[in-house]
Amino acid sequence: AADLTALAGVASDFADLRFYEGVAELPLAYAAAADPLGHADDAHAHHAGHPAAKAARARCYAAVTDALAALAQRRVMCGGHTLTPEQCAADTKRLLAVAMRSKDRLFLEHLYGAMLGLGLEAELLAHGSGALEAFLTKAAALAAPPEAPVSAEQARQLALLVELYKKRGQHAKAASVLLRLAERRAADAPVPLRERDQLMSQAVLQARAGCLDKARAESLGAEEQVHYIADKQRVVSFQLAVYVRLEERRKAE
Repeated sequence: AADLTALAGVASDFADLRFYEGVAELPLAYAAAADPLGHADDAHAHHAGHPAAKAARARCYAAVTDALAALAQRRVMCGGHTLTPEQCAADTKRLLAVAMRSKDRLFLEHLYGAMLGLGLEAELLAHGSGALEAFLTKAAALAAPPEAPVSAEQARQLALLVELYKKRGQHAKAASVLLRLAERRAADAPVPLRERDQLMSQAVLQARAGCLDKARAESLGAEEQVHYIADKQRVVSFQLAVYVRLEERRKAE
């Protein structure tokens, strides 16, 4: 506990000095020392030391995400003066550039979750490493049955996954996730027909984009994907047209 208290203090001092290499690297060194056998990994969930190891790592990682939160919320002081929004934005990029170099998957998952909580989606897409796809897929429960309810937070994560695939030019994957969003059963409120129709339209566009790139392996079966999603969109568009007509009649009465 004393060591972790010292870590928080030193990391805070580093942040005050805007020494972000230290802010990121020292907590990661502490985390590795606190769990040298890697018992925090879910692969060791059966091990008696798993919960304690996971908690110890999380406390170390918090030193990094606390500094990130201070920057994102513009609460950083340097030399007795509050940093300007421009300085905070620049320092956020510096901290993330160092933090994202880590090979510690558990840390990256902790960092990704904190960034989502802080509304740093754009920064997440810009700096996210190869572990981001796996994190979003897991967090959004993409592997769950189609009939499983999707929370608002999971829908947000799915939308971010779409943007990641679009950025990578993985159009078929983007189309599949858009289709999942369009057909989702929302956990809190029904998804409006108009939103479903818009998502279906976007899915068709992404599927068609996948057809244009024959050099990519994902183009295999791309034509079938286009037809499959387009057929579904026609049904939703028809339902929407009927709904709009009924609403117009109701208002005219």
